[in-house]
Amino acid sequence: MMSSKLKRFFLLFIVFFWGVLFGSVIFFPWSNFVDFINSKSDIIHIESAGFSFFPFGVKLVGVEIRPREGKEIHFKEMKISPSLFSPLYLVFGKFKGSLKLKTEQSVLTINFTAKNIFRPEKMSLSSVYLTGDISSEELMSIFDLGGKGNLKIELKLNGDIRTPNSLEGKFLLSSSDKDKTIIVLKNTNKLHVPVEGEFSLGKVNAEVTIKNGVMTLDRFEMRGGNIEGSGKGSLIIKNPFFESQIDLTFELKTNLLNIPSQTIRLKGTLSSPKIG
Repeated sequence: MMSSKLKRFFLLFIVFFWGVLFGSVIFFPWSNFVDFINSKSDIIHIESAGFSFFPFGVKLVGVEIRPREGKEIHFKEMKISPSLFSPLYLVFGKFKGSLKLKTEQSVLTINFTAKNIFRPEKMSLSSVYLTGDISSEELMSIFDLGGKGNLKIELKLNGDIRTPNSLEGKFLLSSSDKDKTIIVLKNTNKLHVPVEGEFSLGKVNAEVTIKNGVMTLDRFEMRGGNIEGSGKGSLIIKNPFFESQIDLTFELKTNLLNIPSQTIRLKGTLSSPKIG
């Protein structure tokens, strides 16, 4: 059982840590930080930064991420907040906190634990819990396609992010209560589609199990739209993530045309998917 002296020590340590952290965040020269990041990086650009009282932490406004390959990613606001017990995690070289992301149409909250934070060459995430609402339009823009409606997303992930084979967890995706999911298909440099146009998928529900770095599609259903169907398959997680290998098969039927149900297979990588 922990002695009263040890309890007092940990309490004083946490109070001292939060006092130093609070003062550092409030009085930190954030404009200099923004200038430094923008001058040194051609991947990340930040409009402004400062402190946030609730939740307490750092707020970044107008963040633009420019991957060397692929589309630019824009965040209206990002908030990084440490856990109440961060001081104790720091003793073991870890950091526990949350990251809130806002775009024009999506809101995501990510609770995470980082390890080896004092060894940059080995620093990695060991657990992630992500929840929120994501816009179909912003999601489909990854593939240069369009969309309408919002999707609820939940991801629980454990393991070393830098080592895909160690990852295990669960991923859930579903249409928001009031929305039907609509996608806009068109031929692009990344994807050739058999039919172009706007299609309603109705209510979408997907459940994915993650084990040993493989995401297996346990359940995928689309009901109540002019395209309905189900799917199965897997995704082998790679680093970087957009190079992950996909092998998915979908059984689709439509009430737009008098044709039998179609089997569509999606292969390739997330960055360059192919329909076959």
